[in-house]
Formats: sequence, structure tokens, C-alpha cells
Amino acid sequence: MTHQTNLFNTDPQVAGFKLDYMEVWNWGTFNDKVYRLNPNGNNSLLTGANASGKSTLIDALLTLLVPLKRQRFYNQSSGVERKGNRTEETYFLGNYGQKQEGDSGVSSLKLRDKNARSVLLAMFTNLDGRVVTIFQVRYYSGEGLRTVYGMAYKPLTISHNFAAFDSNGLWRKRMEKEFNSGSTKRIIEFFDGPVSYEQKMLVVFGMRSEKALTLFNQIVGVKVLNDLDSFIRDNMLEEKDAEEKYKELRENFQNLMDAKTSIEKTKEQIRQLEPIDGLADELQLIEKSINELQNEKSIVSYWFALRTVKLCQEHLDRCKSKLRQLDDTIKANNAEMRTLDDKKSDLEVAIKSDTVGQQIKDIEKEIQNLTERFEERKKKEEKYNTLIHKLELPQGVDSSIFEKNKTIAKEQKKVLTERLDNDLAERRRHLQNEKEDIEANIKSNVETIKYLREHNNNISGRVSEIRDEIIGYIGATTDEIPFIGELISVKDKEREWESAIERILHNFALRLIVPEKYYRQVNDYVNNHNLRGRIVYHRYNGVETLRNLEYRSVQDSSLLNKIEFKPDAKYVDWIEDRMHAEFNYTCVNTLEDFNHIKEKAVTKEGLIKSKGGKHEKDDRPEANHREHYVLGWDNREKIASIRKEWEDLCDQLTAKNNELKELDKERRETEKRKEAFSSLLIFEKFDDIDWQSYSIRINEKKEEKKRLESTNDRVKTLQEQLEEVKKSLTDIKVQNDKLIGDKALLNNDSKDTETRCSENSNALALMDFVDVEEFETNNPDLLLVSLDDITTRLQLIQNEISTKINNKQREKYNKESDCRNKMSIFKNPSEEITTKFRDWRSDVNSLPKRV
Repeated sequence: MTHQTNLFNTDPQVAGFKLDYMEVWNWGTFNDKVYRLNPNGNNSLLTGANASGKSTLIDALLTLLVPLKRQRFYNQSSGVERKGNRTEETYFLGNYGQKQEGDSGVSSLKLRDKNARSVLLAMFTNLDGRVVTIFQVRYYSGEGLRTVYGMAYKPLTISHNFAAFDSNGLWRKRMEKEFNSGSTKRIIEFFDGPVSYEQKMLVVFGMRSEKALTLFNQIVGVKVLNDLDSFIRDNMLEEKDAEEKYKELRENFQNLMDAKTSIEKTKEQIRQLEPIDGLADELQLIEKSINELQNEKSIVSYWFALRTVKLCQEHLDRCKSKLRQLDDTIKANNAEMRTLDDKKSDLEVAIKSDTVGQQIKDIEKEIQNLTERFEERKKKEEKYNTLIHKLELPQGVDSSIFEKNKTIAKEQKKVLTERLDNDLAERRRHLQNEKEDIEANIKSNVETIKYLREHNNNISGRVSEIRDEIIGYIGATTDEIPFIGELISVKDKEREWESAIERILHNFALRLIVPEKYYRQVNDYVNNHNLRGRIVYHRYNGVETLRNLEYRSVQDSSLLNKIEFKPDAKYVDWIEDRMHAEFNYTCVNTLEDFNHIKEKAVTKEGLIKSKGGKHEKDDRPEANHREHYVLGWDNREKIASIRKEWEDLCDQLTAKNNELKELDKERRETEKRKEAFSSLLIFEKFDDIDWQSYSIRINEKKEEKKRLESTNDRVKTLQEQLEEVKKSLTDIKVQNDKLIGDKALLNNDSKDTETRCSENSNALALMDFVDVEEFETNNPDLLLVSLDDITTRLQLIQNEISTKINNKQREKYNKESDCRNKMSIFKNPSEEITTKFRDWRSDVNSLPKRV
């Protein structure tokens, strides 16, 4: 260890300062003008007659260099050590003698009164050209003598720098402005008192101990030196204490041992933390992989939606082409049927013109009538049998079973009618209302997202439209007339308080700030227009903030410390004043703390205590969900939240549509069953389905016709031609019916495809643009997937990605669990470690309970 061997630093930057000149004004008998000594850094001899002022000048230098009164003694240099008649006060007043005041005593003779001032100044330089000027200014304030201590790093003089003195201290401000303004380092310094002045002087002059000042005080007035050894030992050397030195060495040794233990502890901590750090790196990689997979999932959704729209459009084009072809074929068939109808009429006229033919024609007409009745009853019986089979009623119908089935049908029709009109109708009405609400919310979310993307804030809806209408009318910008909420945001590290803060500031955030230049125009618009909504605004006239004029108490747990303001925003000072006046709420973590606070407190759960004992908690969905938050100038989180809600609503809409489809299916089945019973009740009597008698009469007429036809070949030929025409007409009609059915299917297919195309187009509108060129290049086989298979392929790919994400999340969970276990071991080490490193627990005590 290096021991101190001298009282002064030998560094050339601070060593070797010598007195260049000293000035005094109004000090002792040096009155009313500036007196100056000029040693110029040389040894100097000061001579003069007794009482000429030698000691006065030496005491002035002593006062400048030894500012603490307890460390200096004026009278020793004058040889009057025991008199003690010299003080700062007598030097200031200029005492020079005494006079007799009658029998009452004596009074001091003074050159000055308490309205004067006194200045002492000395300038020192060293070989490196560094300059230090020290000075003291004295004046009376009331009955007390005050002293101003100062130091400058350039030459000063009393006449030039201290001429303009005032008791208010303005002279100090002028000097500081003159020397320190525009300088990176302070040229002149003022000190609060002699202690700080002395400490600065020790540093600047390179004195290692205040012992140097004591030595200067001792040697200034040396008259007689009896014992040089004692003088050096008492005044020039620092005291050394062997006991203290031993204690110091012992303490240093203990410090070294503690350092060794600390190093070993640090190594052990590093050894235990390295695998935790490795796990942290692995967790970052896993998190990165999860984000990449989620991004891939978004790309897949975007590409498949885009591809589906394209395939739908191509399919619609094909459908339109096929529909045109079907229309052309149907028209051609209709024309052919009209030609055949004409031919049929001609053949029927030719047959009628023959007598036998007329008889045959009459018989055919009777057969036709009988056949129609036969067919009618036969069809009724078939329909009846189909109905009772479908309705699971008794088969093998006779008149008694017919009546029994009729009774059952009446009862069941009544039951099913009541179910359709009451239960199913009410359920459908309820589901339809829910579906319409969801569709309205989806539409609102789509409009909100579009608005937020255009306006880059978190405030939407009618209130934002009103603001847009106002600024459009007066020609202002959103920066000039902002919502208060656009200038306030919850700090990232305070997100756990976001919901509670949003509830408190919601209404305040929806207010506009209107500057003075737009105030009258805004009033004119608001007053003369139906806003179709509500708006609140504040008049801003540029009033200066009161923050520097009043004391503000803001606790660490205050709501004001959990928010931040938009950088460079014009109205932040005004908002801060309002926030401090109205929303200086204390954010408490426990209900116990909440109960003890008189007013203005809030919990994380949103329980708010306001002035006047008012308590409030708003748990409505529109108050708690992020999509309803209004604070902040960055709306990406809100857009993501609303988009997530939109996705959830789309899922809900799909579910409601499925429920409605199932309900409609149930209604149709019930309706069909009811209609079946209604159809069964059409058969009022058993005779309606009795066709056997008509079958006998038809056979009789056919025999009679056959006998007549055998006697007339011409009629037979005409009838054969007629049958061929009828068959052709029937074939064309069957073909037309099939074509019309195909056309109906194509129209339904087109409608379904248009709906599918619209749904995917809407989904694309809510997604951010994605460059899918790389995805298509890496997956060329997807371009071969048809419209029928594309949904299945999308679900397959999404399921594969979801499986990978789930695997990564399980891996992440396991790694986090491993990390928690290792951190638990680190925070709760073995007894061996806590015995060896006793401060281990205090090191880890500040770590969070959960990682």
C-alpha cells in the first residue's frame, strides 16, 4: 500500500500554484479603494512600520485560503495572540482605535458602517499556465455579516468585475451569465458556504488534506520557532495509529476472503444459470417457429381464399355457357313439339272422317274416359298406399281400416300443426334474430376495421364520423382537432392495468380538443347540424401549464405513472394538467389497500372509487373487450382484436346457419309428415280408391274396339301413325323435363358458387395483403386442386400446421416447466450451497416468484 508522504499533489496539472496578485477593498484600514499586491509568482518580502497594515494584508490572504474560522487565528501574525481583538467583523468595519465615552466606557473608531461591502481577491497560476482566482464578498444583512464564496478559472479584478454590487444578488447572476453562458465548462462558481468552498479549493490546488490549510495558518505568523521537530510532527505530518492500521489490514484481508467467496458464488450461479440461459434460447427458437407456423397458416388462408375466388369465377363462366346451351336445346324441342302437335291433329281428323273409324273413335273415347277414371282411382290407391306406408299406418286396406287410418290422420295433423306453429316457429324466430345480430356485428367489424386502417387510431363509430364531418366542414386536420384518447396510451409494461384504465378514461378519451382558431367554426357547425350522435369538446386557448407553479403529489402507484403521451403532441401539457386534476387515481393490487384509500382508487378488476364516496364497476362486454378500447395512437392491436372477434363471429354465424339448416330440415320433415296426413285426409271415402269395376268395363270396350278394327285396315294404319307421333311427343316432353331439371340444378349451383365467391372475397378484404408467389412456387401441386376438393385440401393443410403448432406449444410448455424447475432450484439451493454462500438467498430474493 502506498503511504501519503506529503500534503500536496505532485501532478503537474495541479501542483505548483503561486500567488500572482492579491486585491483588497474595504478590509481593515485599507479603505474606499482597491489595494493590490503583485508578487507575480515570486518570493516576496513585506515590510513596513508598526500598524502600517502588514498583518492586515496577511490576514486577508489567510481568510481567502483558510475559510473556516476554527482553522485560522488572525492575531498570531501581529504578535498579540492573547488579545484576540481582530475578527472578520472588525476588518469589515475598519476598526482603527478607541475613544473614551465619558465615564461609561470606550467605543471603537470605525472607517465604515454596515452599509458598506468588502471584497478579497487573489489570483494564482502554475507553470502550465492554469489560472485560478478565488474571491470573497462580505456585506451586512440585518445584523449578520454575510459572505459569498467564489472561484473562477480566469483572471478577475475587483474594479472590473465587482463594481456593480446589489444586495439582491443580481450581480451574481450577471457574472454567471457573462462567464458561463455558451460554455460547456463552468468558468465561475459560487459556493453555499465555507465548507464546499474549502473542498473545491483542496481539489483545485492539489492539497491532499485540510492539514495543509492548518499548516498555512501556523506558518503565516511564525515569530519564534523553539523546536523544529515538534513543529514538523505537530503541523506537517498526519497522525499514524498502529491499532487502526492493524484493523485496516484485517478488514482488507476479510474483504479479500469475501471477494474470493463472492467469485466462487458467482461461478456457481453462472454454472446453474447457463442451462437456464440455454433453455431461454431454445424457447426463443420455439417461439420463433410458432410465429412462423402461424404466419404460414395466415398465408395458406390467404392463398386458398384467393384461389377459391378464381376457381369460383371460372366455374361460374362454365355454368353460364351450359345454361345458354340448355336454353337453346329446350327452344328447339319446343319447336319440334309444335310440329308434332299439328301432325297429331291432322291424323285425328282423318280417323274421324271414316264411319267405322268414328265408331272406333267413340269407343276409344269411352275407353279413354274409363281409363282416366281407372287411372285416377289406381293412382289414388297407389298414393294412399304410399302414404300409409310412409306414415307407418295399417296396410291391406278395407273399409274399416280406411276409417281407422282417417281418424289417426286427423289427430296427428292437429299435433303437428301445433308444433309447427308454436315450438319450431319460435325456435326459428329466436335463431334468426341471433343470426341477424351476428351479421350486424360482422358488418360493423368490417366497417370498423376499414375505418381504423384509414385513420390509424383506436376511435371509431359515429363519434369518429362526427369528427370527420366537422374537420371536413372547417378544413382542419385530425392533428389539429384530435380526440384526447389519440394522445394517451397505456405503457407496455403496465398492460395488466389496461382494462381498468380504459374504463376510467373512456369518456374523457372521446372528447375533442378544439384550438382557438377553429372554436367559432366548430360551434357554428355543431349548433346548426343534426349530428345524429353525441360529441363533447374542449376549447383550447394555449393557456400555460401550471405544473411549475404548483406542488403535485404523484405516487409510484398512480394511474398517471402507468400512461404515456404521444411524443411531440401539441396539447400534452394541457392534457397532463387535466389528468392530474381529475384522474390521479391510485392503482391498488389488493382490496385491503382499496378499502383504506379515501377516494380515487382503482383495482385491476375495474372497481373504481371516485370522489364523494361513489363506487362503480362496469363489466359490460363493450367495456371489457379490447375491440372497444379507445386509448392510443397505434391501432394495430385493436385491429387484430376486432379481426379475432370477426373470425369468432364468422364461426358463430356458421354455427347459427347450421342450426337453422337443421331446424329447417326438421321443419321440412314435420311439414312433410303433416302434409302426408293432410293428403291422407283428402280420401274422404273408400270408393275413391276402388278401381276394380272400371278395369272390367275397360276390358269389355277394348274387345268391342278390336272387332271393329279387324274390318278397317286404313283406320288401323292411321292409328299406328298417330301412336308414333304421340310417342315422339312423349319422348320430347320427357327430354325437355330432364333439361329443365338440369337447368334448375345449374342455377342452384351458380347461386351456391356466387355465395362461396362472395364469402371468400369478404375474407380477403379483412386480410392484409400477402405475396403468395413463393408459396405457389413451393406448392405447384395445389394449382391442380379442383373447386370441389379445395376446401378439403385447405382443412388438411390447416390441420397439419395446427398439429405442428400444438407440438411446438407442448415442447414450449415442457421447456418452460424445465426452466421453472431449474429456477426453483436456483432460488432454493441445497443446504450445502446456502452454508457455503450465506448471502445466496438475498441475491435471489428479488427474483419473481413465477418465471
